[in-house]
Amino acid sequence: MNSPGRFSGRFAGHPQLLPDPDTAAAAVRQLREHLRRRPDDGPAWLALAQLLAGGLPGPELHHALEQAIQSNPESTDAWLLAAGVHRRQRGLDAALHWLAHWSRQNPDLAAPQVAAAALQAEAARQAGRWQDAVTLYREVEKSRAQDPALLNDIGSCLASLERFDDATAYFRAALQQRPRFPEAQLNLGLLLACQGRDDAALRHIAEVLEDDGIAANTRHGAQVLQAVLREHGRLRRPLEQAVRTGRVDDLQAALETTPALLAQPHADTVTRLRRVAERCRALAPAANGGPLGDSPETNPDAARRVEAAILCNLEGGAGQLQELDARLAAAAGAEPAEATEHRYRCVLRAIRDRDRHDCGQLCGAEGEAWLRYWHARLLATEPDKRPGQYKLSANAIKGLPLTPPEQVAGSLGLALRELSPTVPAGAARGLFLYVAVNMIHAFGDGNGRLARFLLAWETARTGARRLLVPVAARAPVAQALDVAWLEGEVAPLAAAIGQATDRPLR
Repeated sequence: MNSPGRFSGRFAGHPQLLPDPDTAAAAVRQLREHLRRRPDDGPAWLALAQLLAGGLPGPELHHALEQAIQSNPESTDAWLLAAGVHRRQRGLDAALHWLAHWSRQNPDLAAPQVAAAALQAEAARQAGRWQDAVTLYREVEKSRAQDPALLNDIGSCLASLERFDDATAYFRAALQQRPRFPEAQLNLGLLLACQGRDDAALRHIAEVLEDDGIAANTRHGAQVLQAVLREHGRLRRPLEQAVRTGRVDDLQAALETTPALLAQPHADTVTRLRRVAERCRALAPAANGGPLGDSPETNPDAARRVEAAILCNLEGGAGQLQELDARLAAAAGAEPAEATEHRYRCVLRAIRDRDRHDCGQLCGAEGEAWLRYWHARLLATEPDKRPGQYKLSANAIKGLPLTPPEQVAGSLGLALRELSPTVPAGAARGLFLYVAVNMIHAFGDGNGRLARFLLAWETARTGARRLLVPVAARAPVAQALDVAWLEGEVAPLAAAIGQATDRPLR
């Protein structure tokens, strides 16, 4: 899977602001009566369309939209709403085609073009294509610079691109235009959390939750982020102790009191995991001598060094690895001078320690604690990435279905304790863990690194060659991983990983 970047959080976009059903029904009746007297009132037609758009599209909604556009062809709000309805009914391409048709019919009319850019920007944002979305939103901003929803959407994309100062400016601008804008306020809290300012983030979230009128999904998002941040604080010391001592007893004890909000599995994730486990069990008899093979590992220490280089994303090949080992040997006992050397040595130590453990620990009662422990070890040189702590918010990677943050612990626990033991140890189980860790995407960063680490551990447990996924081979492996998650077919992934392992470093 392609990496989403250091922070892949899903910031809150603009909500669909709708009154409660009784209020909406009363407003619709009033507007209908008004429009019988004043059929030329364009803003009233638009207001009626906005209310009707909250339900299923029907003839009255389409008529209201037509009247709103005819009354005021330059109303971007009317074109945006109409395009949104077209998208709901017929899809993005049909909506864009409809807007392009009207743009050709009225080349001097700017509103359809603005609506098309806004529609494309929203689709890009929802798909996690942040830079594309920013570029498109900036075109819309030229004519809608005071639109708080637009400012919030731009800020959410900039934040996901880690342009935190720019994002803060947009969120604050949105709040200037609409002081009671909980999504922008929540985004500011998430932004603070991404910068490691958890106490300030919690204060922002508390302010959001004090508002009784916020949308249900926004309230839920605020409650989840609040719970995740509090859990990070609660687990900080047990995690640090585990890394310091190599024991996870206290960490596991803390995990046994995970809040109920963060302990439930994700139904779609579980369904996909069960299907992948079934395919891995079927693949197991054919794995020996097949694409995953079982050829012996002739030089385990050299294999560990190669694995460490791969986990550190070194692309210089065997020559670069030899130079790196030589520099570290020459500076034995001293702290590495460069970040790459420091990270490589840290990862190599983790691999050596790992290979002295039984990887069956991941399938036991302490499986989640050990998973967090090894993630913390692998990211020990990158404290800003919250080693051992689960992600703050939902991911958006290529439109793939990933596990929401509040359901990570429950989904991982089921994968490790219930499903993983049913898959034969070795290559088949390594393949299952590789898919599960990548696709649950439990951590803000380092998921692919951890998945490769577990794959190598599981496959080398019997002395067979450890399976590795070097940088140069990750594109076909990522494509096969998507197939495994979306379709449940793991044979293409097994073949891609087998081919990748045959050429780890050149």
